Amino acid sequence: VVHEDGQSLDYATLYGGTGNGVNADAGIGIAVDASGKGYIGGATFSTDLVMRGAQVGTFQGADHTKTSNAFVAEFEPTQSGNSSLIYSTYLGGSGATGTIGFPINFSLSVGDLATGIAVDPGTGNLWVTGLTASTNFQVPGSTGVPFNATNHAATLCGTSNPPATSGFVTQLNPLQSGLGGILYSTYFGGCGIQVNAAPFAAGTVGFGDVITDIHFANGKVYIAGATTGGLVTNSFPLSANALACSGPPALNKNNSAGLAIGPASIPLTGFVSELDPSQAQSGNQLVFSTLLGGSGKVDMVGGVNVDSNGNIVVAGLSYSTDFPVTTNAFQFDNSGSAKSTTNAFLTIIDPDGTTCPAAFPHPTATATPSRTATSTPTATATSTVGGTPTVTAT
Repeated sequence: VVHEDGQSLDYATLYGGTGNGVNADAGIGIAVDASGKGYIGGATFSTDLVMRGAQVGTFQGADHTKTSNAFVAEFEPTQSGNSSLIYSTYLGGSGATGTIGFPINFSLSVGDLATGIAVDPGTGNLWVTGLTASTNFQVPGSTGVPFNATNHAATLCGTSNPPATSGFVTQLNPLQSGLGGILYSTYFGGCGIQVNAAPFAAGTVGFGDVITDIHFANGKVYIAGATTGGLVTNSFPLSANALACSGPPALNKNNSAGLAIGPASIPLTGFVSELDPSQAQSGNQLVFSTLLGGSGKVDMVGGVNVDSNGNIVVAGLSYSTDFPVTTNAFQFDNSGSAKSTTNAFLTIIDPDGTTCPAAFPHPTATATPSRTATSTPTATATSTVGGTPTVTAT
């Protein structure tokens, strides 16, 4: 915490454990409440983090030399020393490992990590998000019904697919220890994809989704990230307005060319979603959800917020030359594409909109564009997760 004069520190601390000899702890997400308390979340390989009022008081991973758990911690910077840690907890499950055998000999182990935190200003409850390869994450919570009760990517919507990841969204009451303090918790994501090398080698490795950021406003939860879903119909949860936008540019399909990982190409495109966890029926919780990207090897949403009009504002990175832009854009073309690098993007989405984005000739410096393309998908959401997309390594 930096003093307002910018010349001194009001509070600074380390937080972590002894790790596993190679990896230890990383803070990734951060939030601050109105009273100045600070909250961090991230990943830990430590089995000896200091816990305070924890919902999950011990490391849950099957092997901390291979997989991490998520953690959340709250600090009061006006206190000193031991008293400044107000609350902390582990979150996560046993993680998973996928392996392709000889002669490729490729193995990937993934656990759980928190990437974002938001504070409900009305209750002080925390909303935490991230990714999990576990099929035994703390879902559901003690109240409410989860949107997804299972890690769809890890099961390929029906078949074992380790260590494919799902996003998670979890509501914590930092004043209530034990599992009862996990109020709402859900997996969120698509069916994932599976890489296999048959007939050259036995085994498979799964890939799924990551939620990179979270925002909470007016009882709704806004999340964003990247997914391998959307390659086939019903393989990622989309709202009806996004499903109607087949493009180009398309909001209902993953058109990524894929990122080379080991022996395979992994298609990753961005997504933006809005959930209403107060709904008693899981199918009614998806208020809005869309894919967001082009045909480059990766598009990813890194940050999400909501403006005063209820529009969702997101930022991220894109390799695509056909990422959806509007006629009033500051920059129309991806300047990094010539060197196979990314440009940043800023996108404003009306989640209640019904107008699909439209392709248009990019104007020159003297052109005056006349058409309007608004990236605005509607909110009659239907939670439809199915399909079993696979990627075969060659």
